[in-house]
Amino acid sequence: MELSDYTPLAARWAPLVLVACPSNLIASYLFFDVNAHTPLMAFAWVFQAMLNTAIYFGVGVIAARLFWKSP
Repeated sequence: MELSDYTPLAARWAPLVLVACPSNLIASYLFFDVNAHTPLMAFAWVFQAMLNTAIYFGVGVIAARLFWKSP
């Protein structure tokens, strides 16, 4: 399922992952028992990516409404 073997992020980078990828908490809760290299894991990655997109889109809409000035 994956193109390359990966190593998990070191523990010192965990807070950065939680800030940069807020959907990680939700996806980790929903897919806590998913085996690597399975179709369900591929679905979990897609779900997490779509959830992250929705979160960042919402943040962008709110930021645009707060900071956008009409000429």
